[in-house]
Amino acid sequence: MKILNNLPNGGFKTFSDDLRFMTEINKDAFEMLTAALSDLHSVIILKGCEISTTGSNTVVTPGVILMHNELLAFNGLTFPTPTGGDVAYWSTEDVVLKSRAFQAGNMEDVHIDKVARIEVGGSVPSGSLAIDETKRYWEVVTANIIKPNWQPLPESTHEFPSVGAEARFLMDNSGFVRFSGFFTNADPVGMNIGRLPVGYRPTENFEFIHISSATHTSAYFNKIRIQTDGYIVPVDNNIGQVVNLNMWPSFKAN
Repeated sequence: MKILNNLPNGGFKTFSDDLRFMTEINKDAFEMLTAALSDLHSVIILKGCEISTTGSNTVVTPGVILMHNELLAFNGLTFPTPTGGDVAYWSTEDVVLKSRAFQAGNMEDVHIDKVARIEVGGSVPSGSLAIDETKRYWEVVTANIIKPNWQPLPESTHEFPSVGAEARFLMDNSGFVRFSGFFTNADPVGMNIGRLPVGYRPTENFEFIHISSATHTSAYFNKIRIQTDGYIVPVDNNIGQVVNLNMWPSFKAN
């Protein structure tokens, strides 16, 4: 990470290369923060830029986009809706805010505002994107979130009837198996509640104490065993009618 050392006693004169270095510090820091997001989609709407059609015109409201790893303001635009093979796409424009005379006598643009704009043409240039293919920030983020891959517990015979309360299991990113859902009228001692498939089983028999319920006012302490062959069995016969798998501990799979 680049740092401008401004601590020496007495200070120092500031030259154009110092200002350039300060600009590079800000640019590099911003790119490091947004690189992962830019890799997911070439143009991302961060604010505004609502697209609608009114009659024969397309209207895009003002907003902010992330394009080519740059944060760009968009001032809004109304334009004739493309027809035939034409397409509307994003581009950029450097708006000069101030020019100054340099010591050599030349005039140079020194204050520049790079903004987003929309153009219409027969094809979309490389690195750009058609406006109707642009995605919003949360669309990009949510589409790339790893969602829990719950699976129904095989060979389970007594599932809770409510939707979303089925006996399920998954393996998290750390390799631990977790459970969710309910059983009703669990099997007696020696009978299996369900069976985990290969790859989701413990390296040795995994036993734990579980509290099951028979009514709203009674509860039972039970020992449950998850075996190396995948079978899940109650070790004792003092088990209630409702078993809550959400309370089961997780374990490291083999």
